[in-house]
Order: sequence, then C-alpha cells, then structure tokens
Amino acid sequence: MGQNLSSQMRKPSSPLGESIDSFCNRTDLEPSTLAGYKRSLKRFERFMGESVPLSALTEDNVNAYARMKIKAGKKFLARGDVAVLRCFSRWQYEPGKMHSPPLVGMALPNR
Repeated sequence: MGQNLSSQMRKPSSPLGESIDSFCNRTDLEPSTLAGYKRSLKRFERFMGESVPLSALTEDNVNAYARMKIKAGKKFLARGDVAVLRCFSRWQYEPGKMHSPPLVGMALPNR
C-alpha cells in the first residue's frame, strides 16, 4: 500500500474500518501486537456500527464504549482498548487533516 493511499484513508470522512485495516497493515510493529490492536479496534468498530467515518473516533464515543465495557464487568478490557484507541488516534493525525489527535488528552478508565 502506497503512502498516498494510506494518507487518503486518514481523512475524517474515511470509513473507520478501512483506517483500522491500514493501521494494522503497518510493518513497524510485531504481528502479535498488531493482532491485539486489531481486536481492540474492531470491538470499538462493532460498538459504533458499520460504515461509520473515522470522525466517529471522539472522546465522547470512546468514553461511551468504555462505560459499556466497565458496566459489563470488563474493566481491564476497557482500559486496554482505550489505550489502543489513543494510539490509533495519534497515528491518524497528520497536520492539515485533523486539528489534533482527538484522544490525545483522554485518561484511561480507572482500575
């Protein structure tokens, strides 16, 4: 995948699922790490519903997702998934495409 195509997938209007796939096709991380990241990101995508844009990656939506997981007794899963979503958010940021990574100041759920 060329850099240009990868950059196109990072626009706020891009499908979240395509951006997740682009993120998980990186070569700078171990395959096992990327597999774990993909599981976390796909859980969030299922929570949000199909065909949502990347712009759905907001602090409000991530907090709603984390609250749902915590309420289901999955506090540690919520904490790990939020950490992955913050990493994904930072990767999505490119000057001129997003004002700032949307989850940059978001705290992890309490233990």
